[in-house]
Amino acid sequence: MSVAPLFGTLNATVSGTIARNTPKGTRRIVEPFGDGGTLALELKKKRPKEHIVNIVDEDLFKAFDFIKNATSGEIRTLKKYDWISSQETFDAVLGINADAGPEMFYRWYYLKKLGMVMEPDTAPEYDLLSTGHNLGMKLLGIPLMKVGLKKTDLINEDPLSVITSYGSSGTFMILLPSGAEQIEATRQKLTGLSADFFFAGKVKEATEIFDDAESFGQFNVSALSAASIMMAKLSVISNYDSGLPVIDLKELAQ
Repeated sequence: MSVAPLFGTLNATVSGTIARNTPKGTRRIVEPFGDGGTLALELKKKRPKEHIVNIVDEDLFKAFDFIKNATSGEIRTLKKYDWISSQETFDAVLGINADAGPEMFYRWYYLKKLGMVMEPDTAPEYDLLSTGHNLGMKLLGIPLMKVGLKKTDLINEDPLSVITSYGSSGTFMILLPSGAEQIEATRQKLTGLSADFFFAGKVKEATEIFDDAESFGQFNVSALSAASIMMAKLSVISNYDSGLPVIDLKELAQ
């Protein structure tokens, strides 16, 4: 079963592959790059008791934490807010200063969905094309999100440090970095991991996947085309059977 979350879901192609082929003997799942989505919101398979999700963005971390710990009263309060898109409501929401609770989440989610950031470090501007849109229906996903997040430990740390700290045996590490520098820095850590890992990094050209197959011959290297345009071509490296066809350079050379 897949949650239709407000935010933070993994790409369906990637999450489905991981959920179907989680390594046997996994006692702990660690997701250093939870900002881009988390397996916690994919209720397709029973997970181990320990599940650590790292969220780097502080506002997103607060939003996840609110959903995980929200009381029924706080959820009722959240649903009472004005979720219809309008310039007037947008301007009012901009003035909210709450740092926790339903008001904090309301401000964060309303501005995230209905605002446009034109320049870094500036307040979002209202998206006029969203006028009349009702965000309230999205709140129906909160109960299922709470189920998925109930057994997770949410942390707010540097993802590369998380890889180093939790990369021991018995752990399954889901490595989905974004950005060229982060992808390359994560690649450099793979050979030092004792944990089972599933690494997926976006590439521009197919030749980059063959380069990975040559550089990481001791691991399984596969190509994956994801449904999302933002993750169209992925080089997948794992040290266990991920269920994906492995690239065999010797066979290709024949």
